[in-house]
This record gives sequence, C-alpha cells and structure tokens, in this order.
Amino acid sequence: MFKIILGILSMIIGIGLGIYVGFFKLFIGGSIQIIEAIKISPICSLDIAWGIGKIFCASFIGFMIFTMFTLIGALFLKDV
Repeated sequence: MFKIILGILSMIIGIGLGIYVGFFKLFIGGSIQIIEAIKISPICSLDIAWGIGKIFCASFIGFMIFTMFTLIGALFLKDV
C-alpha cells in the first residue's frame, strides 16, 4: 500500500515540477529576461542570449524532470 501511494505521489510531483520548472521558471522567465534586457538603456546582449537559451532548453529540462520522477514512480508501482 505504501509503495502505491509513493509511486503515484512521485508521478504527480513529476508532473507538477516539470510544468513549474519547464514552463514557468524557464520559458516565462526567459521571455521576461529578454524583455527586461531590451528595456535597459545599454542593451546587454548576454542577458538576451541567456534568455533565449532558457527558452530553448525549457521543454527539454521540463521533460527530463517529468521523466525522472515518472520512472521512479513506475519502479515503485512495478513490484505491486
């Protein structure tokens, strides 16, 4: 019973954390970083490049977090 709860909880955490990190922190955060870097009087190209890099890596990192937690949850549910 404990393994079932732990497996399902791990999968739910993976979904939530993958969406939070991949979408909100990287995709939205990268977009805001680009906008803020453009608004500054001397435009900082490094901030723009870092924001673009965050946007490009957002889906991959979010998917990897989701996959890691889902595999851990599947390992708990496999033996049940």
